[in-house]
Amino acid sequence: MMVLSQMMAGPLFDLALAEAEKAPAACSVTATTHTEGEVGRDTVFRYDAQTDKWTLLSLDGEAPDAETLAVNEAAERDPWANNYLVTAALIRGLETEVLHEDGKAEVYRAGPLPAGTVSVEGHDVSAHVMAYFEAVPDEDGAIIHRQRMTAPESFRMQGLARVLSANYSTDYARLADGRVVPVEVWTQTTVSVFGQKRDFEAVTRYSDYDCD
Repeated sequence: MMVLSQMMAGPLFDLALAEAEKAPAACSVTATTHTEGEVGRDTVFRYDAQTDKWTLLSLDGEAPDAETLAVNEAAERDPWANNYLVTAALIRGLETEVLHEDGKAEVYRAGPLPAGTVSVEGHDVSAHVMAYFEAVPDEDGAIIHRQRMTAPESFRMQGLARVLSANYSTDYARLADGRVVPVEVWTQTTVSVFGQKRDFEAVTRYSDYDCD
């Protein structure tokens, strides 16, 4: 496959990256997450872009008590880490190759990824991960509709743990005001520790955007 630079990318890809200039640097947003695995739970958080803080609104369908709120307020979280600006900046720094291009969609692959892009349980695994980006047309031009990252082979982390599978995807959509934002993030990892498999899967859906 031919390796493309940013300037050689297809028309949809170029349009989609240009949309990043319109994307908000940060928005207040509600994040609803369902996790499965050893500790399955449902959480609802509200991110306030002005204060750069996450507030836990609901835990497993119930309002959190004061102790739970205090613990969550102290926890560190990336402020709206999957925003469109971050994705566009990542793409611009990568060499990509075309997997599909037909005027209706363009799919590109890139990797290994720069250090610090992807982590599993606090360990940087970027060197083992490939990224895929899908650009599609819409009424206002084009957007990166989906960003997907996957580890094509198992690999060992620090210590005795081996990652058997790791997959991440972010879907984007355009708000009524024309700006592009993430609407769903899916993560899946399977890790083997001392021969025992540990599975983790989570889906986060973003809603109630306020980008003013």
